Amino acid sequence: MKTSENKKQSNFLVVGADGFLGSRLVSQLIQQGHNVTGTTRRRGAVAPDRVFLDLNEPENFKISDNVECVFILAGITNYGHCETDPDAWKVNVEGIPYLASCFLKAGVFVIFISTNSVFGGDQPWPGEDDPHHPKIAYSRQKSASEVAIRSQAEKLDRLELLSIVRLTKILAASTSPFPQWFAAWKSAQVVTPFSDLIFAPISLDFAAKKLGVLGESPVPGNLHLSGEDNITYFDFAKAVGKRMGVPDSLIEPTTSVEMGVKVLFLPQYSGISMKRTSELTGIFPESLESVAAFVVDGVSELSLK
Repeated sequence: MKTSENKKQSNFLVVGADGFLGSRLVSQLIQQGHNVTGTTRRRGAVAPDRVFLDLNEPENFKISDNVECVFILAGITNYGHCETDPDAWKVNVEGIPYLASCFLKAGVFVIFISTNSVFGGDQPWPGEDDPHHPKIAYSRQKSASEVAIRSQAEKLDRLELLSIVRLTKILAASTSPFPQWFAAWKSAQVVTPFSDLIFAPISLDFAAKKLGVLGESPVPGNLHLSGEDNITYFDFAKAVGKRMGVPDSLIEPTTSVEMGVKVLFLPQYSGISMKRTSELTGIFPESLESVAAFVVDGVSELSLK
């Protein structure tokens, strides 16, 4: 795809290009007409557009001279691993900030992807610059990484080259437990989504496209990408089921307590305010209808009516 005459072709690097969001973002940036290189931690995946990066040894990574903007998505994100794996702190709070500082020194614009969970989930709609109250290891590590990267940017006088973008939960048709729901509904079986697990979902499509917008027109400071509503998994099942023609009788709420499932993070609120983001970028929260439509489009081959 060629860029339009009035649109500059840019050189992007996506750190974590093999991941769920990273791979989609690479495709999105290419679709927008840009040159994109990704990093991989799998030596067998190295290719002209994939370079090797081990976040345990970020000092060995050589930054290409032509990179103008880097998205940093890589890291250890599994809640359980962050609680128990000592490498999680090394990667998330030492390796990633070190890498970010190298990009900042080189004059590369850094977009660090963070999470809504740094706010703790006790207060509704925290703003982009509100204080953090992380409650689990993953969010504590993300919060510490934000602080470390911003501190490096201040020391280097490079704050104008740093954007921290926090996202709420990203969904696609493949996101657990949706495949189990679809299989159950296909057999006219009941699903039992949690009514005590709150989130403010955004679609994978929304996340990639809006990050693509932010890559083309970078905005320094803290930004948010959030769903429009705080909802439960039961609410989301009803929204998806309605689009797929699933009878209400096949969706019965339960709770993590009733099912004996230990959930590490049970926030009261998940949505984050996009006031600053919307004012500066024209990007607004994604509606529940849009997220549900994207998920359903991913399983359009299933006929449940």
